[in-house]
Amino acid sequence: LGPLRSGAPAWARYEHGPWPVPHDPVFDFTGTAARFAHVDDLAAAAAAALREHGRGGPDDDTIGHSDWYDGNVLVQRPPGRAGAPGAPAAEVSAAFDWDSLAARPEAVLAGLNAGSHTAGGPANAVTPTVEQVAAFLDDYERARARAFTRRQRAAAAAAACWVVAYNTRCEGCFLAEDAEPAEGSALRAVQRAGRAYLGAGC
Repeated sequence: LGPLRSGAPAWARYEHGPWPVPHDPVFDFTGTAARFAHVDDLAAAAAAALREHGRGGPDDDTIGHSDWYDGNVLVQRPPGRAGAPGAPAAEVSAAFDWDSLAARPEAVLAGLNAGSHTAGGPANAVTPTVEQVAAFLDDYERARARAFTRRQRAAAAAAACWVVAYNTRCEGCFLAEDAEPAEGSALRAVQRAGRAYLGAGC
């Protein structure tokens, strides 16, 4: 588990707060630091909450995909079963980008994915709303047939907040000084909701 813990993708490395070296050299957080100080403050609050609620040793870790969005998932109808009574309309048949594996507590992995699962979806959304983060975590709990504890749910919300802040800083590298953030962007989401992500569904 060691390499999957220490070598997790940048958006899943919150242990030391903002910011790890970004996952791609095209992003330079240092050149935009003053402009996005409020985003860094949000990320610091998320990292602090993760240290408080998401603690766990190696025995508490789960290995999971940390970038679960539709660009990394193939969904299709099961062959020969379309239209059969009780058959699912579609199901996940493959997942991609296994470089995104990370070893983290289960609730943290769920939260990281809750914070980015709408990217590239049919509505061309980029960042989930606070309500969509909470709905993802609700669905996840139903699928695992066991609710998270209050502490785990807080860790999941903090992880979602962390990845939203990380994505905001990535977007900020390319936003012109006088430009308004686009609808659906992480920049717009943080502008509108900010710290509400820390309490998503808690």
